[in-house]
Amino acid sequence: MIIKCPVHGGEITLKPSGVCPQCDANLAPWLRLKELPEAYYMEGMSHREKGQIEEAIVKITTALSLNPKDVKAHNELANLYILKGLHKEAAYYYTRVLGIDQNNEEAKKGLERIRTAETTATQALKKEKRKRIFTYAGFSAGSFAAGILVILLSYKGTTPTIQPERELYKKE
Repeated sequence: MIIKCPVHGGEITLKPSGVCPQCDANLAPWLRLKELPEAYYMEGMSHREKGQIEEAIVKITTALSLNPKDVKAHNELANLYILKGLHKEAAYYYTRVLGIDQNNEEAKKGLERIRTAETTATQALKKEKRKRIFTYAGFSAGSFAAGILVILLSYKGTTPTIQPERELYKKE
């Protein structure tokens, strides 16, 4: 494996022991550190396959904290947020992907899906609101008319009579 030695800066072919052939620095810990983001990403994907979305989000967020320019981790995190219905969070990560790779088709399609879903949801809410207004208006007008009808039918053609005043206090 050819890498750039973090100690002396030159390109080297790494020995199986993990030691730099030019400066004799032990690069094994550094190599393990470079592999951590991918390991966390893979753990996250394993959780996702099991339907453990929260755990997947934690692992992939950890992978991103170790490698903030990992496009596939950003896209996957956005996809997980969409599964949870958290479109703002998903849009944030898709936008970050486009900041790294402006031609990324997955992020573009993801943002378009979010816009479409939000438009559909907004239209559904407006329709429900109109339906509710008409229902309340119909209920109020109908209740008023029914109340008047009950009052009119209760008199059955009779005229109301006025009761004479009662004596509230008896005189002794």
